[in-house]
Amino acid sequence: MRQLFALFWLVLGVIYLFFNISDLFTAFSFKSVLLSLVALFVIAISVGDLKNNRQ
Repeated sequence: MRQLFALFWLVLGVIYLFFNISDLFTAFSFKSVLLSLVALFVIAISVGDLKNNRQ
């Protein structure tokens, strides 16, 4: 169940970055940078959690 939860957040973070990467280059605002950093942080935690569950 925990692996499924981590996979869900990983997919959600990747989808968010995919659809909002152009916003970072066109409308460079503090909010878009902060949300992208949060999405990268969520992706990093999810990948780490998935790697730990595999061992």
